[in-house]
Amino acid sequence: MLRVTNDSCTVMKSFQREIKECFANYEEKYEDKTNVADGSVDAYIYATSKELENFDTVGTISTYGGGGFVQRLPVSGSTEAQSAIATLKANRWIDRGTRAIVVDFALYNANINLFCVVKLLFELPASGGVITTPKIMTYNLMTYQASSGTRMIVFEGGSSVDSFSFSSSKSSSPSPATVLHYLTQFWNLVDVALLGFSVATIILSMKRTKTATNRVNSVIENGLTNAPFDDVTSAENAYLNIKACAIFIAWVKVFKFISVNKTMSQLSSTLTRSAKDIGGFAVMFAVFFFAFAQFGYLCFGTQIADYSNLYNSAFALLRLILGDFNFSALENCNRFFGPAFFVAYVFFVSFILLNMFLAIINDSYVEVKAELARKKDGEGILDWFMNKVRGLTKRGKRPDAPGEDATYEDYKIMLYRAGYAEKDINEAFTRFNVTTMTEHIPEKMAEDIADEVARVTEQKRNYMENHRDYANLNRRVDQMQESVFSIVDRIENVNVTLQTIEKQRIQQQDGGNLMDLSALLNSQVRNRESARRQTITSIADKKEE
Repeated sequence: MLRVTNDSCTVMKSFQREIKECFANYEEKYEDKTNVADGSVDAYIYATSKELENFDTVGTISTYGGGGFVQRLPVSGSTEAQSAIATLKANRWIDRGTRAIVVDFALYNANINLFCVVKLLFELPASGGVITTPKIMTYNLMTYQASSGTRMIVFEGGSSVDSFSFSSSKSSSPSPATVLHYLTQFWNLVDVALLGFSVATIILSMKRTKTATNRVNSVIENGLTNAPFDDVTSAENAYLNIKACAIFIAWVKVFKFISVNKTMSQLSSTLTRSAKDIGGFAVMFAVFFFAFAQFGYLCFGTQIADYSNLYNSAFALLRLILGDFNFSALENCNRFFGPAFFVAYVFFVSFILLNMFLAIINDSYVEVKAELARKKDGEGILDWFMNKVRGLTKRGKRPDAPGEDATYEDYKIMLYRAGYAEKDINEAFTRFNVTTMTEHIPEKMAEDIADEVARVTEQKRNYMENHRDYANLNRRVDQMQESVFSIVDRIENVNVTLQTIEKQRIQQQDGGNLMDLSALLNSQVRNRESARRQTITSIADKKEE
């Protein structure tokens, strides 16, 4: 049981008169390590993680230390255990400061030689309630005691010898420049990683065997009441995790051997060719993805558990890509932003970004497939194996090739069955002056004829491939030419449009000038008419005088 102190949180000044106690959520700095109630009973005396030989426990709310107040329950009968629990309840062993209760025990089934380590965590958050986290782990801690122990020792010993021999063959005191050049190759990095994980697996295997043996002997000597298995589970988990990594890398290395054949190398070649484009796409995808994740956290985090923090929000969006989502929760949270967020994310990420990713892979795959189609098939490990099998199955049988008394017709049938065209076969025999159907052919001449037929066939195949490439290139040039003509036509249309606009602008400008000139003439006429009228008026005035 773990507790926190009364002063682990601060009460607002306005409520200090009414609220006298404050217990925060669990943190190591707030842990209460003072003995409570009856100090003579172990359940009320704080024990450190070193004394209990326990490790930290990870829960839903927090990570709890290995120390605390411990009540050991007897295993002989349920009556004593129930009495101890009733005493703890009467003395209020669990109070407002309690933040976690851990029930820890281990079981052993002799029928199947397996240990079951159980850790039940009950978290009591400051807001109230109980959150349970069960952890049940099953291990075979006495591996070498079973009937298959001898085989395990032999296989693990062989694997250890192989790892150390490989390590000694690679460690020849190279210079730093040689090491850097060596590490620039992908498969060399795979070898180094595999070697490192293999050595780590061997070390952890010895450590976990020693730890499990010591713990089992301790349980036999001291009984099951005090049997902490945290060190055993930690060593076992570390061993299994590292071994899983080593096995995964070993399977990855299989591609190095099966990729010799061009069909098998398409995957690695496609990924290599598209690596740069995928890197650029990953940056763009991360920008969009974390923008949506942060929006979901800020907009829905207070009401939906899947978006309660940025970490959960990111995984909720990943599940949404796979079709695992709760649209009703988004809609109930916000009638507008919920559906808008869902539709926008599905449109941009599922429809646009994922299709862009598939397009990048598809383009690289098409290019790789086109390159491999122009190359001659290499003999991969599968081809080599199949050839060896065919060679073994044909031993002791009569060969298919004609014997010493083979005639023109026999060799013609043999070449025809090999897939060569009849026209090429006849031309080759004519070139070597072999025209009689029953004429016997020396072995050397037969080899020359076969080489000639193969050469002509290969030449025709190359011609057809070159002609096909030329036709494809010619078709692409025609397409480019049509595109250029289309662009030129569009440019001409734009030029005509610009000329029309310019003419209209000039006409409008000329029209404006004419209007200005007309207005000026009208103004001058009016001025002259006004001056004439004034003159007439002045003359009339003078006459009257």
